[in-house]
Amino acid sequence: MNIKTIHLENWKKFINPVEIQLEEGINVLYGPNESGKTTLIDSIITTFYSKHTSNSQKIKSLKPWGTSLHPRSSITFTKNNHQYRITKGFHEKKSLLEKMDQGSWIKIAEGDQADKKLIQLVGGQIAPRGDTKPEYWGLGQSLWMVQGNPIIQEELNDETVSSMQKMVNATIESDDEKKVLREIRSRFMENFSPVKKELKKKSQLGRLKDEINSLKSELDLSNSKIRKKETLIRSLEDNQILVEKIQGNLETAKKEKTQLEREVEEAHEHQRNREKLENEIEKLKKEFESSKERSEEIEKAKSEIKRIIESNNAIKLRLEPLKAELDKLNKKMDDDNTAIRNLDEQINIHLDEKKNSRHCPHCGY
Repeated sequence: MNIKTIHLENWKKFINPVEIQLEEGINVLYGPNESGKTTLIDSIITTFYSKHTSNSQKIKSLKPWGTSLHPRSSITFTKNNHQYRITKGFHEKKSLLEKMDQGSWIKIAEGDQADKKLIQLVGGQIAPRGDTKPEYWGLGQSLWMVQGNPIIQEELNDETVSSMQKMVNATIESDDEKKVLREIRSRFMENFSPVKKELKKKSQLGRLKDEINSLKSELDLSNSKIRKKETLIRSLEDNQILVEKIQGNLETAKKEKTQLEREVEEAHEHQRNREKLENEIEKLKKEFESSKERSEEIEKAKSEIKRIIESNNAIKLRLEPLKAELDKLNKKMDDDNTAIRNLDEQINIHLDEKKNSRHCPHCGY
């Protein structure tokens, strides 16, 4: 089996999608501490050997700190000249196994069936419960090293031993190779006791084992220091994230403060406008009261005028008969005046006649 690509998203440090392309042969991953090398290797083990429905603490720790993002992984690999792709979303409870067929990915299993089919392809077994362990990794437990753990477990499970035996039987066939195998067995017996099934203490490997145990103690101490350092680094990273979050909150608070200041200034402007309007309203009220008083005076004047008009009308009604009588008297006076004038004219005529009768045209008297 060869792994071709590893795609991670929302996976611990890898919040943004990242895809690693692996070439044929040996691939070397290098980078500074805390750059994600161990996370990348661990993602292979988790994707292959952890149930997609697992709620173990390890699965929960995949989620990037301080987020609610769902970790996803996708690994493309080849087996028996066929190309496969397994995709898992642990918090989403999704598992999909696909096979490349004529340039297209074809679904061959999903859910629990995808997990089981994957194990059949890569070897090993799914952990019955909790986190996966090296003894479930099949041949991978002798090939993959997890930081802080030995490369090979003290006891390999039967499936792993069987797989290694098949590999050896498939490759050791010539006489020279059998000779090498006998030499290996001889060297093995020099260092290993078949009865006690352990290394001989005085053998070279026994002494090396003691040295290894001593070094292991030192390594455990170093690992303890490293873990403390890693814990401190994670704490610093968490603090950095917290600082960035606080800075973001401060920026938001500054913007909110600026907005609030604008709103306060607008409120003050509204208050000034309101006071101005209240003054104008008060002025209008006074003008209204003054107008109201003038209106009342006008109403009184109207009432007085109406009363006078009504009184005049009443007087007119009383004057109508008097006017008719006056007209009669005026007519009578006119008639009398006419009669008087006529009488005056007659008198004047009579006087003129009388005067003329006394005058003698002949004597001038």
